[in-house]
Amino acid sequence: MIEVDLEQGSQAWLDLRLEKITSTDCAPIMGRSRYKTKRDVWLDKMGRLETYVNAAMKKGTLLEPECRNFLEGKYGVEFPPKTYLSSTNEWQMASLDGYSAEAKTIVEIKVVGENTFRRVESGLIPEQYALQCHHHMACCEDAEQVLLAFFRFNEEDLMINYRIETIVKYPEMINRLTHFENEFYRNHVITFKDPW
Repeated sequence: MIEVDLEQGSQAWLDLRLEKITSTDCAPIMGRSRYKTKRDVWLDKMGRLETYVNAAMKKGTLLEPECRNFLEGKYGVEFPPKTYLSSTNEWQMASLDGYSAEAKTIVEIKVVGENTFRRVESGLIPEQYALQCHHHMACCEDAEQVLLAFFRFNEEDLMINYRIETIVKYPEMINRLTHFENEFYRNHVITFKDPW
């Protein structure tokens, strides 16, 4: 794994994301996203997809530091945000909400609505989130697990509930998603070929 010294959200970081396959690309590439298609990912990499940030996404970004602070207090471990490139797949990139090298643990923060939180409470983890976590671990080879942390906030942005699921490394899933990502990168990104 190769650490990238770029501030997440900066223009340089955004530009680098266009050249790489990221965790948010993983589920659409595998046909497992409810929100984006493989072609949406391709259009994004070609600079032809207008990025839309809705209110929920803005809220999640705004509240992420508070969620990270909560997790650091709960576990007694610092989880600074980090960005890594895979040392084996030059096209693979992961922007982590937090990572502790000492604990070999990644943090993935999700600020979610009531319906998603209820599903998570009942044990139903959205597949796209599990895929994102495994993409992170594919890129950040030293990591052994991801703390997938779901948070609920009220309209006044006060935390009202949380749930943390531990996603352990599953090599078969990593191999499968890496295969799909590699094919997409080789067949569509560097060739500029529309996947449709």
